[in-house]
Amino acid sequence: MDPVDNRKSKQSREEEVLVTLLEVPIGHHYLVLYSDLEAMRRVYSSYIKGQMENQPESIILLLPYYDTTDKVREILESKNIKARALERQGSLIIIDIMKVISNQSFDVPDIERLRALIIKLENQYPNKTIFVIADMSLFYHLSKANELIEYEKSLHIDIKIEK
Repeated sequence: MDPVDNRKSKQSREEEVLVTLLEVPIGHHYLVLYSDLEAMRRVYSSYIKGQMENQPESIILLLPYYDTTDKVREILESKNIKARALERQGSLIIIDIMKVISNQSFDVPDIERLRALIIKLENQYPNKTIFVIADMSLFYHLSKANELIEYEKSLHIDIKIEK
């Protein structure tokens, strides 16, 4: 395949994912698998830009794994998203996912800490819609993909999703 055709095909898949994500009804959630870090960056930055334009009163919680929080800010700023200003006004929260889900034993991520953070934000901002983008690659790296899948399946059972 021609490299140009391959890039176009990759971009069209990313655009398709982005359109799908922007159309997800509030209260639903998707697990997105990405081919590489650059694809993930393009999708999350475009998603954040779209959400901030379409739902400016919402809050986006971004939990990176591969990138530092400063790198995420740099990526967002390169896409004309004023990350620091959005953080100051409380519309964007960027936290390293390891600070949220790590516990004393690094090899066992504590997914309940993520659930607790989301519930805390819902209680703190009861009239706001909270969108969560979490890079859960740690689970893959620790060969805990099955635990991640079980967590993902439990979200709609255990958390009362209304917003």
